[in-house]
Amino acid sequence: MRAERQIKGCIMNLHISDEARGKTTKCPYDFICLNDAKKLVCGENTLMCAPDKVINEQYLFIKSAGTNDCPYKMSFGFSHICHCPVRLEIFERYSI
Repeated sequence: MRAERQIKGCIMNLHISDEARGKTTKCPYDFICLNDAKKLVCGENTLMCAPDKVINEQYLFIKSAGTNDCPYKMSFGFSHICHCPVRLEIFERYSI
């Protein structure tokens, strides 16, 4: 799966494995993080929750809560964890 991402005037192609896409069976947004590249930006106005750090290569701590109705977002004390396979792969490959 590919999506283009514009970063400071440059376009970056995001390549996501079919395996990660296949594991992401509960996405209520129809993979908008991959499909709507024009709106995909880093920072506060992002369609994806902003990353903080990854734990055990399975859970991505996120800085912002993002949407509240995502089945891949879990509360962890005062933090949130994203365990979406597509989002985790985007972070692992591109650090975004």
